[in-house]
Amino acid sequence: MKIFNLVTTLFRKTHNFREYIEDKLADLLEKLDKSQKVDELEAQIIQKGIEYGIEYCTKADVIPKDFTQGISEEIVKCLGKLNKMVVKQLRKK
Repeated sequence: MKIFNLVTTLFRKTHNFREYIEDKLADLLEKLDKSQKVDELEAQIIQKGIEYGIEYCTKADVIPKDFTQGISEEIVKCLGKLNKMVVKQLRKK
C-alpha cells in the first residue's frame, strides 16, 4: 500500500509540475504574440531568408522587396495564429 501511495504522490507532483510548465510556456507565448517588436523582427528574418534563398538559387535578385515583405508579413500573421492555437492547447486542463 505504501508503494501505491508513493507512486500516486509522485504522479500527482509530476502532473502538477507539467501543468505549471505548460502555463508558464503559454504565458511566454502570449507575451511574444502581443509584442510588435517581435513581429517586426520575425518579418525581417523571414524576408531576408526569402531573399537569400532566391539569391542563392538563382544567383540574381528576381523578386522585388515589396513582394518578399508582403510574404513575410503574411507568414508572421500565420505564426500569430499558430501561437494562439498552441496557447489554447497548453491551457487545456
